[in-house]
Formats: sequence, structure tokens, C-alpha cells
Amino acid sequence: MTSLDTNTLRKEVKKKMIDLDLDRSGSYEIILPRLSVLMGRAVHKHSLSMALTGFRNGPSSREILEGLRALLESWPPDFPDCVPIHTSR
Repeated sequence: MTSLDTNTLRKEVKKKMIDLDLDRSGSYEIILPRLSVLMGRAVHKHSLSMALTGFRNGPSSREILEGLRALLESWPPDFPDCVPIHTSR
């Protein structure tokens, strides 16, 4: 895959996060455990951040972006502890 493909994927994922209101402070704490389960390995906050900002464009960052895209496409995930981030009162 080329860097352009990774950048396109990054933009697509960021737009989806905005559409789902997951671009706010505290969202990583909701996303990361679910992403780690989906990917079968620990995904750390700094790794996700570097992949989303484009600071890193390697295979690992692309894998994180692809996993996040899959997670966001089925949001909210079907996890027993899934709680909406922003609730209306």
C-alpha cells in the first residue's frame, strides 16, 4: 500500500469518528479497549494518536486504522460493557 492510500484511510476514519461524535476528549478511553479486543493485541493511546495524525504511516499504523474503520462501521460495538459516551439528559 502506498502512503497516499494510508492518508486516504486516515481521513476516512477521522471523518467517521466525527460523524459518530467520537472525536471528543475521553473518546479514546472508550475506543481503545474495544479496538484492542478486535485486533487481538493491545493498542495504546499514543499509537492510535500517531496513526490518526499521520505522524506514522507504517504497516502497524495502517493496521490500526483498518481495525478502527471496522470498529466504527459497526458502532456501537456489541460489547457487554458498551456505554454511550455522550448521553442526553
